[in-house]
Amino acid sequence: METEIKSETADNINTPIGIAEQNELLRRNLEVSEKILEETEDIKKYIKWQKIWSVVRLLIILIPIVIGLLFLPPLIKNYVDQFSSLYK
Repeated sequence: METEIKSETADNINTPIGIAEQNELLRRNLEVSEKILEETEDIKKYIKWQKIWSVVRLLIILIPIVIGLLFLPPLIKNYVDQFSSLYK
């Protein structure tokens, strides 16, 4: 089953496209595909950097919290002990 692609001229609407026209369409299709490939590569790079920066931001937030949870309880206990001795 062969499909017909109609050309743009009104004279030969019902005739199949010639080899030269098919080659031209294929060439244009290849050019467009290459442009799309270049754009998708840029988009992939952008997404990769967004993932990296989201991890960095998460670490910037979580690391001080974890360090605070490790080092603050002994310091807070010392201050609480000092204040409790003042009120006894």
